[in-house]
Amino acid sequence: MRDLLAKYSFQNFTQIESNQFHSSPDEIILLSIHELSHMYLTRGTSFGAFNFIIEEVKNHCINNLEFQKAERLNSLSKRLIESSDVAHECLSYYSQYAFIKVSKPNEYEVRLEELKKTDAYIAHKVYTIIDFLELDNWEEIFNSTLISRIARLAMNIEYQLLFNENILNEDYLVQSLLIEQGMNFNPNTRFIKLVRSLKKLLLQYSIEFITDKMLLEEANLNSIECNKERILEFFGYLRSIIIDYNYPIEPVENVIISTEKAETKIDVNRISEDDILETLDLIRPTVINTNYEHINLLNLDELQNIDGVFSSYWIIITGEQYLILFDDISFGKRYIFAVEKNTVKIALARYDLPVTVFIEDYDELLIRFPELIQKEIFIFNNEPYLSSKKFITTHLSEQGEIMFYSLNEEIIVVFIKLKDNAIFTMLHTKFSLQLIFKDIRKAIYKYINADNLIDGVFWKHDRDWWKYEDIIRSFTQTSMFNLSSGIPGLGHRILLEGF
Repeated sequence: MRDLLAKYSFQNFTQIESNQFHSSPDEIILLSIHELSHMYLTRGTSFGAFNFIIEEVKNHCINNLEFQKAERLNSLSKRLIESSDVAHECLSYYSQYAFIKVSKPNEYEVRLEELKKTDAYIAHKVYTIIDFLELDNWEEIFNSTLISRIARLAMNIEYQLLFNENILNEDYLVQSLLIEQGMNFNPNTRFIKLVRSLKKLLLQYSIEFITDKMLLEEANLNSIECNKERILEFFGYLRSIIIDYNYPIEPVENVIISTEKAETKIDVNRISEDDILETLDLIRPTVINTNYEHINLLNLDELQNIDGVFSSYWIIITGEQYLILFDDISFGKRYIFAVEKNTVKIALARYDLPVTVFIEDYDELLIRFPELIQKEIFIFNNEPYLSSKKFITTHLSEQGEIMFYSLNEEIIVVFIKLKDNAIFTMLHTKFSLQLIFKDIRKAIYKYINADNLIDGVFWKHDRDWWKYEDIIRSFTQTSMFNLSSGIPGLGHRILLEGF
């Protein structure tokens, strides 16, 4: 099994997936560069923004159990991804292999051959872009940002092509991408033409004289830069089309609000240490071994006849209904109940166990179920630290206690004590922890280290370590009884120094 996998999540961060037990942390920066390139094209171009909105609405439908709508949107998204994957993959692999050539020049040729052998399809898509790393002046080309510029030009299609009442009709979309307006609408076609144009221009001009206008004229293409005003205008138009198609508008409105509040991007030529740390904060670690068997049950009473180890349970809001999830951490089974409000009240009264909730549900659940405040609550968050910080500071305990568990070599589990009985929980890479370390040094948090197991905050009893290991098992959907030999226990408290 590969140690590390990565994917861009269509949100404002990338996902790095790790084998919990045998990972290769040296690869995390390479994969981060690759996935952050995807984010660069998705969040900063007109075509990418269109796909981003489709994904946001699709995920909203999935979370609210509107699966037919989600499937239709997923089909649209696949069309958009397929028609832009050459531009995406070329920029991502170019950035990744440029980093290898700079940092590990002896490995460059070997890694390139590995790519060709392990994924011929991707190698075929990116072979032309690799040519720019073979030239004598490859570093000058890389520093000029020419490759990222042509990727943006390819993805920044003219807005009038998106302002069409049929834009969410798959047949119209296919026709626009492949037949009628492919040269203007299809980023893959546009990117290939721009690569050819760049190669021609490099034979005629010095790198510093090649402009976007020259690239577009040589390729006979048009492109309009994606700025905040234009993208807000498009999102507003798309909102009306989404209403016509009877899709939910809440995710579009949320994106519009966040775009309106977005600050101007920093100058890429003046990147500070804080900017680098903020970029690393966008790397979200998940784990590969999430292999619980999911079992849907109709009645909460059915749980009484099941033998298993249940150390907590999830409560998730789905519109006006709820999901209750019980994880059997002994043999890796997740029992799922779709229930009404009264059943949640029964569960809270019946089971004397910690409750796990998602960050987006926490405040609303406290309003709907005031009795929840009597429970020990673990709040799971998978967003970057900086975007979660407002929530943390709003709910932080008086002392702001924090402790760390190690999942493996590159993933750290962070526990932060909030008011009442709530504990905020995050998975972080060792790189993205630096922002938290800075706040510990500023005395925003009080670090509770592992010198004394009974700390009176997190560990109040001599067997509380079980509770945190079990919570990690539930978060990562890993069972307690794994038959593989040599696999260590999941999660252990660690002492971090340097504060």
